[in-house]
Amino acid sequence: MYLSYRATKPADLKQCFQLIPNLSSFADGKSRMDLLAFWRFGLARRFALSAVALDHERPRDKQVVGFGMSLFGTPEFVQAIRSNLPPYFPLQAVRWWRQGRMPFLGPKAIARENTDDGLSLLILHFGVERQKTPELEMQIRAKMHEAFTFVHGGYHLKEILQESYSPFEKDMLLSVGCRLLRDYDEQVAEPHPDPSIHTCLLGMERDEEKNKYSVLGPIFLYPRPRFGFSLSSQRVLQQALLGETDKEIGKGSGLSIWTVKKRWQEIYEKVEKLEPALLAPSRDEKTPPGEEPATQRRRLLLTYLRGHLEEIRPYDPLRKVTSGGRKNTR
Repeated sequence: MYLSYRATKPADLKQCFQLIPNLSSFADGKSRMDLLAFWRFGLARRFALSAVALDHERPRDKQVVGFGMSLFGTPEFVQAIRSNLPPYFPLQAVRWWRQGRMPFLGPKAIARENTDDGLSLLILHFGVERQKTPELEMQIRAKMHEAFTFVHGGYHLKEILQESYSPFEKDMLLSVGCRLLRDYDEQVAEPHPDPSIHTCLLGMERDEEKNKYSVLGPIFLYPRPRFGFSLSSQRVLQQALLGETDKEIGKGSGLSIWTVKKRWQEIYEKVEKLEPALLAPSRDEKTPPGEEPATQRRRLLLTYLRGHLEEIRPYDPLRKVTSGGRKNTR
């Protein structure tokens, strides 16, 4: 295997469908069509956070070997998950959406909650293709963990919720610091099509002291952004961090090359106004031969942003917050 990860594209979704661990919850044709429609809607409206792991030693139409998708839940949906919602909350999210009850936050609400107390991250799907050996499967899981950090790092999270559908998944989640929230033993109204599946709800919270020292603990510890990039500039930076050229960024965002280059100038102006030295090489750094100044600035900025993902996340700079994350109304 030769693995990489990138953002999920609509063309990937049919391959992704075969990787979700709770596939039998979407056993009939209508529920599968609804799920694919929900995914496409989420990617198009940018409320779904999603990545795939690719094996480049395979044909192009069979390269997807790992898939993850999550969303930021509304307070109403999160409360329902924690209290009385039946199991298989990915299925319940699709049903709420079809009924016109939004289970997810939109872009403005994400920016607001990311600035205030924090976001509730709901991991809808996390699946990898079964391999001949556990070692090969763990390689894919390791790449998906990299993708998870890139996709979710930098957000101001207050909790993470995920279901498990097997003892293996449950043990994996417990080992990284999650705790059991519900085992759904009381739910008998809608049994799983596969009787071997036993669903559990697990989660992590930012304010739990032990989570600060867990494998996933650092995901809760990102600082506030400094530069205040616009949403359109953040999208350019997100794609650039995934290795895309300006031409690819423009094609993926529906922008002209001229507009993409204008976004870069806006980005550089913000950085140079606050911290001009950031885009200048240090005295002991050797500039690659023939590197143009514009290429150098981009390289230095992207290197910085890989360690400061909070700069590419939606944020409302007009909302003043306290150090604890709550809005300061004084």
